[in-house]
Amino acid sequence: SLPLGIVLMTIGLALTGGGIAIVIAINRKNAGSEAPPVLKLDLPAETKIRALTCQQCGGALSAENIKMVNGAPMVTCPYCGAVYELTEEPKW
Repeated sequence: SLPLGIVLMTIGLALTGGGIAIVIAINRKNAGSEAPPVLKLDLPAETKIRALTCQQCGGALSAENIKMVNGAPMVTCPYCGAVYELTEEPKW
């Protein structure tokens, strides 16, 4: 019979190897499938949507001009090139 330490070490190595194999398999499966994050909004029924314009030049902006960067919505103006964070003004 083998000593208990060797048995436990063998089991630990086998489980560690299995875990590493799973991580490698997941990384290979997900490689190249970087889907852009989807931002979903739940708006109340009384929401009014207004046109979005650049703070610098007043040019019209669209959804394509807004990108999420480090969790913050960033606007890039296609006319003047200004880049700034999109902020919501207080309602009061």
